[in-house]
Amino acid sequence: MEATNFMKGGLIFLVLMITIAINLEDNMIARLGFQPTFLIITLVAVVITGLVMHRDLALVFLVLFLSVGANMPAGFMSNFGIDRDILTGILGAIVLVPLVAKIID
Repeated sequence: MEATNFMKGGLIFLVLMITIAINLEDNMIARLGFQPTFLIITLVAVVITGLVMHRDLALVFLVLFLSVGANMPAGFMSNFGIDRDILTGILGAIVLVPLVAKIID
């Protein structure tokens, strides 16, 4: 149990350090020999790995992302080629499917 707490602490430390390094001035990152794009890719990979390991947390972030996307102005979302109605339908399905499964069981 102690090893898992150490791993979780190390992962949180890694995410925080990468986030801070991304937000620092470019000169500091360049002096260390890193490019911001590699740090962003690493941060996204670590976050996605954490979300896959904890599916409940991934579901919360998915619902949060879809609800924010569904409530954006129509012109903003059409710039990305995304229809807000599709996001609303997916969000409804994500919320309703587990409820229907509980009722059926």
